[in-house]
Amino acid sequence: MQPFGRSSVPSRRSRFVAHQDRARIPTVFAAEPSRSARCARIETNSARLRLGGLVRLGQAEDHPYVRREFPVLQQTLALAAARHPRNVTNLDDVARQAGDFAQALVALDATIETTGSAEGPRRLPFAALHRQAFESLQVETSLEPGEVITFIDIPRGPWTHRSRYLKVRNREWYQFALTSAVVALHVEEEVIQEARIALGGVATAPWRAYEAEAVLIGHALDESLALRAAEVAFAQAHGPKQDLYKVPVGKHTLVRALFETYAMSV
Repeated sequence: MQPFGRSSVPSRRSRFVAHQDRARIPTVFAAEPSRSARCARIETNSARLRLGGLVRLGQAEDHPYVRREFPVLQQTLALAAARHPRNVTNLDDVARQAGDFAQALVALDATIETTGSAEGPRRLPFAALHRQAFESLQVETSLEPGEVITFIDIPRGPWTHRSRYLKVRNREWYQFALTSAVVALHVEEEVIQEARIALGGVATAPWRAYEAEAVLIGHALDESLALRAAEVAFAQAHGPKQDLYKVPVGKHTLVRALFETYAMSV
């Protein structure tokens, strides 16, 4: 795990919440109304959820399929900002920020499609979108200037409807998490078959905890297993001395999220 976040640098999220008062239509769509309309849709089937980049946060949050099959997405969207900004902000904007929604997309192996790149349309794993601080302090994503997210594809699996987001913060709504955890579990007869874990507030981009996921698979969850998974998740954590308090808080957040997700009725 990389050093803890650059808390002294103003986040894109705080800037967007402070100044967003109407929906932004990217320039690339201005002369293409048909493309704009396609990118404002939510499409669903048994295999995936497809969110257009121009879908509003509130629209996705309120969609029945999202609430039923992807509760963790609904939870992260609800915590991304107050209701008015959620009603006028596009998913393209919020997905660029290394916050609540991005954390869920990393955990669920989402992919994105983009337009506006010098290479033409691109498709890439969402996990490749955000850069860590050691890569660049000024450039937060791998998107080129003028490039926009047209679609977000999230595969549906037996773990997506048993999914949970737990956020520990000092303030409500748009404040970045002190620590947070996304957990998605596929459980059969009390045994964990698949696990997805992403951590927030402990690195400069959402952090997928693959090693902790492996600890859980093939076992029923109990306190010993949850604590072991948390230890593994934070085994490589390091950073400034003033931020090290986040390690025990992050472990506690993950343990709690594991038990709450495991106990969900699905």
